[in-house]
Amino acid sequence: MLNDAFETAGSGYAATWPMVAPVLSIDHIWLSKHFRVVRCEHRTSLYSDHRAVVVDLGWR
Repeated sequence: MLNDAFETAGSGYAATWPMVAPVLSIDHIWLSKHFRVVRCEHRTSLYSDHRAVVVDLGWR
């Protein structure tokens, strides 16, 4: 079973697309039980029409 990093340790608005006014949460990082999510956040980007998903990880 995989876990969504944002659901595990994210906070705030989860939508990632489109960048100007995000309404859909279509970008995810899925992790196995071998990883611990320390922090997950969505950031703006000048190079994409999606908000970037950034995750800090640790080993379990």
